Amino acid sequence: MIRQYAALLIVLLFTGCVSSLPSKPPVVQESQLPYWVSNPQAEGVLRAVGSSPVNFQGMYIQRSEAMAGARDKLSHVIQVYITSVFESRLEAKGDKLTHQSVKNITELSDVLMKESYQVDGFIADDGRLYLLVEISDEIIAPLIKMNDAEIARAPAVINTTPFNAAELEQSRCYDVSTLQSIQTVASFYRGKPVWFYRPNQDGVIGSVGIAEKEERSDFQTQKRVAVSLAKSDLAKRMRLQIDSRHQMTEILKHDEVGLLMEKQMSTKSVSKIMHTTLKDIWMNPKSCELYVWIIKK
Repeated sequence: MIRQYAALLIVLLFTGCVSSLPSKPPVVQESQLPYWVSNPQAEGVLRAVGSSPVNFQGMYIQRSEAMAGARDKLSHVIQVYITSVFESRLEAKGDKLTHQSVKNITELSDVLMKESYQVDGFIADDGRLYLLVEISDEIIAPLIKMNDAEIARAPAVINTTPFNAAELEQSRCYDVSTLQSIQTVASFYRGKPVWFYRPNQDGVIGSVGIAEKEERSDFQTQKRVAVSLAKSDLAKRMRLQIDSRHQMTEILKHDEVGLLMEKQMSTKSVSKIMHTTLKDIWMNPKSCELYVWIIKK
């Protein structure tokens, strides 16, 4: 009898230990991910994918890490692609790449990488964020002399759901009247507004800002921080774009592409591109992070 009680006690203790073990995160099947995660390239543009696991510091850091990873890969993709294009042209003339040509290509890949922007995104069941970044075809096109028929494939149509205001109003992020003032316009995809995944869509140049809810801080302060982050990101992108055009003209000073870039730059100025408008806003009811989407007018 004593042995039976002892055996029963061991079983109960073992069962308790097993049940207390942390559960493993769900395994994401590759078939569940968007096609572009494993096949990012499309005709007419250069693309790369970056990803980042859930970050305890919040979505802002997770998104920054995924973007950095994508741009790092993209720099390599650009260098390989431009090298192959230049080599093909030189071989046709019976020439080979010189040391200066290789140097120029390396510099160009770094410059063009700064022109990259997010065109799509996806959050897997395990929380990993995937971002698809792309180089503007108006910059790549004259450089690699693409045909007009070569057009990048548009992002796939996704199934969306309407914004659920009740879920936000039931959260404890702020008082009800403040939460009711957050009128999100966009439809949702995998728990977030579509513009989080596609901030640059339908010819719009946009940027996303994400601000955490700080202790003893009010909603308006959080909103100002989110908007400031979005504007800063967009301003940086625009300044880098102008700077990169100047760098390209220096690299390709005696090339027809360099002359074309110089002509394009004469029509642009910082004052013209920094007018923005707040297009949409959303608060995550679970984390109380505030998301804003601004676009360039």
